[in-house]
Amino acid sequence: MNALIINTYGGSLLLGARQAKVNVVATMEDSKFGSDLQALNFPKIPRYESRTDWPEKFAVPWRDIDVVAHPPCSAFSTMNYSNTKSLTRGTGTSAFACHQSVIDYALGRKARTLTIESVMGAYEGAHDVYEENAVKYGYSVSYIMLNSASFGVPQWRERVWVVFHKLGKRAPFRVELKPEYVAVKDVLEPNGTSFDFFGNGVLKTAWAKARPLLKQKHTAGTITSVLGKMRDQTREDVIRDFGFFTYINANPVVLDRNGFSPVLLQGSIFCDGGRTLTIEEYCAIMGFPRDYKWGKQLRKFRMYLSKGVCPPVAAWIMKTVDRNASGWTGKHTHEEADFGGVIDLRVKKSAVLALVRGEEPQPSSPPAKRERGVATTAVKRAAGAPRGRAYAIANESLLDGYASPQAAFIVAALKKRKGGLTRAEVVALAIADPKNFPTNQPHDRAVGFWLSKLKSLGGLRFAE
Repeated sequence: MNALIINTYGGSLLLGARQAKVNVVATMEDSKFGSDLQALNFPKIPRYESRTDWPEKFAVPWRDIDVVAHPPCSAFSTMNYSNTKSLTRGTGTSAFACHQSVIDYALGRKARTLTIESVMGAYEGAHDVYEENAVKYGYSVSYIMLNSASFGVPQWRERVWVVFHKLGKRAPFRVELKPEYVAVKDVLEPNGTSFDFFGNGVLKTAWAKARPLLKQKHTAGTITSVLGKMRDQTREDVIRDFGFFTYINANPVVLDRNGFSPVLLQGSIFCDGGRTLTIEEYCAIMGFPRDYKWGKQLRKFRMYLSKGVCPPVAAWIMKTVDRNASGWTGKHTHEEADFGGVIDLRVKKSAVLALVRGEEPQPSSPPAKRERGVATTAVKRAAGAPRGRAYAIANESLLDGYASPQAAFIVAALKKRKGGLTRAEVVALAIADPKNFPTNQPHDRAVGFWLSKLKSLGGLRFAE
């Protein structure tokens, strides 16, 4: 595989390429962000620091180049929400320009594949744009939804990878994934103390009073609010004095050592004794090498970590894309749906936490109750039906006459596929048919609500 990396920022995609042992043609940035770190850690890789510098040709022909990109997506990740007047939301704004520029650059030059990492909100808002670009440039497009926690990284980070390829309908995109889970405790150092800023009695007393309010939960703003009132300081003063680094919300977090870290690591505080994480521990939680070089960006290392991609995930994606583009027909665990091009590898947090902690996982749903008329026999999966957790009709009589176009849409879709439909597949259908599935909410949320509602009525169950 000849990988062309676009917008790796602090170097996460380049680390993934190194792990995947692929040839990196070059690394390119839209606006120089992270270029100094790339030069420090990957000095031999050709580097282009601005969009105006991106070349037209490389030594490798475009037909043999696989482009892997991480265009900025935070500005339009909430484009489906009600605030449609925002100038930073939507595919028609300047916030989406970098995203579209990468698509035009790669597909317009006939790259073998283009893979873009994004967030779920952006996927829903930009779905039609992806499909339109695929048609425009003569590609097929698949969507791989996953969680970094499945790749041996103790971080709960749901993402979607959009893959433009030329496999066509006769060759569905396939993946092979055997999840590996580790908890925060598995990457902690026994005596990590390098960022202990609770060194004096006043701060330790303040921490002792603030910690019970958190109850091991990621409670936004609790620490800064409590400590600020105790010391008669503003929120900004507390953040400065306590060393909380800002990013999106500047909120510190108490980590569950037996669970996972949230996505934003800027203000994370490890729960044992109130100490913060060491640089090496932050790197390990993100999937970076513990000895990664930060140079002059040492004070901003958490920002660069949070903005990147978990390298083990990037490595798996590159290997998977290369195998499919090279005509892979071997063993696989999942393949895209017959419609929608979706492979949903996301996992349920409660089940994964139970697995990590060595506990017995709780059943996903209570046993069917006969008095409600729910069928007790399992719905058989149809031959060739997509793998994954699929909803199926258990008792159609309980669904008749339910006054909702969204509910009627879902029931009609399930009738066509007796083996069941996954939530992601229903979302894809809903996005493709806005007339019959009207909603002003993100489709994933709206579909999830109605599936849960219909299941609670006793009309749906999970197919086996």
